[in-house]
Amino acid sequence: MKYLHTGFFFLLLFPLPTFAQKWDYQWPMGYEFQSTTIPDISLLDFTGDTVSVYNYAFVNNLSFGATASFICNVEGQLLLLTNNCAVYDADFQLVSGTNILTPEGYDDYCNGGGYIGKQSTVFLPQISNDSIIYLAHKDNIVYNTTESVLSTKLYLSTLVKKTDNTYYLKEKRQLLNGLYNYSHLTACIHVDNNKWWTGMIGYNTNKFYWFLVGGQDTVQGPIVQEIGVPLINNDIGISQSAFSPDATMLASNADVLKQIYLYGFDNATGEMSNPQEIPYPAGVDDIGLGVGFSFDSRLIYATTNNDLYQIDLQDNNSIEHIAHHASLDEDNWPVNMGNITLGPDCRMYIGPGSTTYYIHVVHHPNEKGAACGFEARALRSPANIDIDIPNLPMYRFNGACDSTIQFPYKDTVSATVHDFKDGGVKLFPNPVQDYVTVSFPVQPPAGASLQIFDGLGRPCFKRTLPALNNVFNTVGMAPGLYFYGVKDGERLLQTGKLVKVEL
Repeated sequence: MKYLHTGFFFLLLFPLPTFAQKWDYQWPMGYEFQSTTIPDISLLDFTGDTVSVYNYAFVNNLSFGATASFICNVEGQLLLLTNNCAVYDADFQLVSGTNILTPEGYDDYCNGGGYIGKQSTVFLPQISNDSIIYLAHKDNIVYNTTESVLSTKLYLSTLVKKTDNTYYLKEKRQLLNGLYNYSHLTACIHVDNNKWWTGMIGYNTNKFYWFLVGGQDTVQGPIVQEIGVPLINNDIGISQSAFSPDATMLASNADVLKQIYLYGFDNATGEMSNPQEIPYPAGVDDIGLGVGFSFDSRLIYATTNNDLYQIDLQDNNSIEHIAHHASLDEDNWPVNMGNITLGPDCRMYIGPGSTTYYIHVVHHPNEKGAACGFEARALRSPANIDIDIPNLPMYRFNGACDSTIQFPYKDTVSATVHDFKDGGVKLFPNPVQDYVTVSFPVQPPAGASLQIFDGLGRPCFKRTLPALNNVFNTVGMAPGLYFYGVKDGERLLQTGKLVKVEL
């Protein structure tokens, strides 16, 4: 089954100068697709010298997307992940004691793979002790009295590494009990580089509840502050909240109102200041969704379901419409825009806002206007993405990132040449077992297609090539030698041989 953002949801760092800490270097995403050929979970991997995405796992009735989160070890290898139903290790084995992680709503949602909503969980590493990991998690439930989805509890679970390097749940604390706006759970570093700020927003109020997590005291708070206008649950809805990399600002996108709520933030005291409302010129039927800051904390990026906007905080909050994108994937499912995540490679990644395969990329987030290098459908996941990339805290403190990590394809700002020399289009792996990737060095022509012929020259496979990175299932092809052609309409761009081998 595929899913798209709808009104249903209303009802229901520290500094890394040497990049030694790599808590966000492997991103798992996907959900059980009830198929033996399409992988459930793929991995977006930044551990090599080039960004890569590949098949990772088949799972049983599990979902890791908009409501999930994850953490890697200090070397960047996937360590733990959660869908708010339980915590799993990198092999999707249950972490001891976490089988009913967030009790409220468990029976209603967890049999279907995961909780509703977004930003319901976030992992927070104990920076001074890599054997301790905290997980903040909140419920998202249908509350009959208000006839809307809201949160009633915030928990903090402490996960501890055993001598065999596996983890277990040592403690689960209930931090808050009341009525709170659902989703919007995020975190940023404390000024001492050893603790994290995280918290919740009161239901239909302007009241914020902040906790300090980590260090010797484990938890301090809540620090409660009323500031700005009330944030109405159904107005901010399923949109995103994010801290700036310099930890001086917090921004939330507003689902219905299509505007950014922006606050100053003091990461020494947790005090908020200077509330602002910044509307952007979205269409009447658009839904405000993602929000993220540039690495230098100057620019805010905001998405609706079909558009990307850029707000310059140093130019009187001037707004530019960066891109409009609405397409269909090969299953005729919408590819839209969703939440925004900063990558370890100094790029910005934008989820599709639906259960499709494609991720958009902003290659130069610190640059204004078209120079930011927005590329639609820049990466294709082998697995269906569960609406968005799982939630991360602001690990990119002070804009720390590794610009030496290369992207396998040129961005659309540079992609002005559409003539391909022999070898410019790549098919890999070759030999192929189950999936073949067709990649272009620049944006492919609108009429680009792949056709595969058997050894007798008979056509047996044809697909359009709409993106720079196009992944296709070859499980139905018999083992043997094939020939391929990549065409732009009737113009032949490249030919070659492809070998199919047994799985």
